[in-house]
Amino acid sequence: MRSARNVTIFPEGRLALRVAQLLAVAALVAYAAQSTWAVFGSSADVFFQTYVYSGLVLVGALLVVARVVRVRVERAAWAVLGLGLLAWAAAETYSALFLSGPQAPPVPSVSDVLWLAFYPAAYVALVLFVRARVHDFHASVWLDGLVGALAAAALGAALVFGVVAGSEADTRVVAVDLTYLLADLLLLGFVTGAFALTGWRPGRTLLLLGAALIAGAAADGFLLYAAVTGIDVQRTLMASLWPASALLAGFAAWQPAGGGIPRLSGTRLVVVPVVFAGAAVGLQAYSFLVAPINQLALMLATAALVAAVLRMAATLRENALLLERSRRDALVDPLTGLENRRKLMLDLRRVTHDMSPAAPIALMLFDLDGFKQYNDRYGHPAGDALLTRLGRKLTATMGREDRAYRLGGDEFCVVGHGSRDRLFELAALAQASLADKGPGVQVASSCGMVLLPDETQDIALALKLADERLYADKGRRQTVASAVAG
Repeated sequence: MRSARNVTIFPEGRLALRVAQLLAVAALVAYAAQSTWAVFGSSADVFFQTYVYSGLVLVGALLVVARVVRVRVERAAWAVLGLGLLAWAAAETYSALFLSGPQAPPVPSVSDVLWLAFYPAAYVALVLFVRARVHDFHASVWLDGLVGALAAAALGAALVFGVVAGSEADTRVVAVDLTYLLADLLLLGFVTGAFALTGWRPGRTLLLLGAALIAGAAADGFLLYAAVTGIDVQRTLMASLWPASALLAGFAAWQPAGGGIPRLSGTRLVVVPVVFAGAAVGLQAYSFLVAPINQLALMLATAALVAAVLRMAATLRENALLLERSRRDALVDPLTGLENRRKLMLDLRRVTHDMSPAAPIALMLFDLDGFKQYNDRYGHPAGDALLTRLGRKLTATMGREDRAYRLGGDEFCVVGHGSRDRLFELAALAQASLADKGPGVQVASSCGMVLLPDETQDIALALKLADERLYADKGRRQTVASAVAG
């Protein structure tokens, strides 16, 4: 996850923000009470629809714009969303000023264009938010998002699309209504996909923004269904979801930034896709056993099931790769990339079956001399870098069939193949490669070598002999070094 800092503002700015949010919430509660129960009387409807409703949408947009101005983190995403909300606020204002008369408004109108402009802005903003939060996209997670998006769109299409498409209203009205519906279905898909890509742990900001977008889409779908079917919704709480949606988006802009990469683990990674796939199966079953649903919903549900099958295949493949990687990691030294002691024992058991006096095998153990002094002088990070560098140099001396290992600490091993002359030459090259110099410190290596099967065919004995010869060589070197120093 890219680094995300908390949203910080000065105390006076924080106070102004809290006051604006509290006033907006109070206005929203008043609007909901008026639109549902007309608590201020029917004569107040025009005021609430013209000024309070449009003002709440504008406040949501301005909260996002203020976030863009004051905070640099994720500025591009919030700027795009802010433009979309401003287009929405402009649509409400234009509609209240020019389209609220007794005559039916033109279809499509300027407000329709501005309202629809909000959707691509929301799509782009969601993509930018996900990119800022997630950098490791697994195929299974992508498919989780696709399953959820298709299933959510299928449910929405099943509830509303058939009714709208079958409406006997003017063709232009039906076309505009379907455009809104498809835009809302796509928005549900984007939100579901964004949640899936974060491992169903979207964080407070993305969760609140997703709730805002879902609330708006739900209000659209319900009121569009009601308008087409003739349901009387003159007083309904659902209308309050539109300004609530804009305010939630504005509030989301000022949530503390989350920290850490979403962990792609846990039961929700399994449960949530299963729930969406089950919903798609339920739609298919309802269509065949109870009553037919529209073709769009059926196609989306079928696509969700196909994506669920692909998700299963992707999960199996990822698990197989993970198992293979864990097996490989268990046999590799993480610091140098050389194979480790466990792999050495496996290889020795394998190669000793094919050894012969004509094709001997050399087991060579190496231990670094002066490495402790190097660590003491330059520190452990430099010591680790030296081990890595020496491991690369050792690997460069190997032939096609030879293998190099790090056994732990400053111990290395080589299993060589070839003639006796070639094996002694390889031992000298390997020992020379395990050397380095620093100011005041010199690192070299001692070596103990055993030839199989000439000296023994027993692996444990070969390791014991090589270890004894290694420390005998180390003792000789220390004796020579002491004599030179004396």
